[in-house]
Amino acid sequence: MMKITALALMLLTTGCAMARGQHELFPTANMMPPAKVRTEAVQLYRDGAMPESGCFKVAKLAAHGNGYANAHTLEEKLQDEAADIGAESVIVLGSQVNNGMTVGTYGGGIAMGSTIQYPSMYGIACRTPQAFTGARTGGKDKDFIVEYVTKGSAADEAGLIEGDKLLTINGRFVADDPFLWEKEIYARTPGEQVTIEYLRGGKKQSTVLRLMPPRLTANPKNLASPYYSK
Repeated sequence: MMKITALALMLLTTGCAMARGQHELFPTANMMPPAKVRTEAVQLYRDGAMPESGCFKVAKLAAHGNGYANAHTLEEKLQDEAADIGAESVIVLGSQVNNGMTVGTYGGGIAMGSTIQYPSMYGIACRTPQAFTGARTGGKDKDFIVEYVTKGSAADEAGLIEGDKLLTINGRFVADDPFLWEKEIYARTPGEQVTIEYLRGGKKQSTVLRLMPPRLTANPKNLASPYYSK
C-alpha cells in the first residue's frame, strides 16, 4: 500500500478542496499587452461558447484538483491563472478525472482500500482583440467556412457571406498557422486593411476588409473568429 505524506493525509481528513494551476504561453502572447484584471472578473465560457468580441489566444491553462476539488474549485483556479497572465476570459475546453493513491482503512480487522480520484480541467486564456472582423468562421475541423456575418461589420461591408471558405489572410494560408488570426487580424489597429481570399461556388475571390474596434452584440452567434483546432 502506498505511503501517504503528512500533507496529503491532512487534506484527506479535513476535506479541504484545493487545486494547483498551470499555464503554457502561446508564441503570440507577447503581441498584445496583458490586461489588468482581477480573478473574479475573468469571464468563463463553457459548452462551446466564445467571447463575442473574439479570443486572442494567450495560453493553454490547466487546473489540477485534490480529492475534494469540484468544478467550482477548478474553474476558480483557471480564472486565477488567466488573471496572472493578463487574460480577461477563459474558454473551458473540458475536464477529466484521474485515479490517484489508494488509502487504506481498517475496521473489524478487515483491510479496505479506497482509490482517490483527482479531477482536472483545461482551458484557453483569451485577451480581448484590438480589431474585429464580424465574421464567425469554423476552424480547421470545419474547413474554415464562414458560419455567420454580423450585419454592418467589416466582413459584411467587404461582401463576405455565410458559406464562403477562407483560403488566405494577407497572402498567408489559414490552414498553415493556428495563430494566423492573432497575427493578421487581432493584433492590428482598427482602420487597417487586410486582404482575404476565399472560395464561393468553387471560384476563388478576394476582398479587402477595413478592421473595426471590437464590440459586443446581443446575438451570441456574432463571434469574431474561430478557435483554430489542429
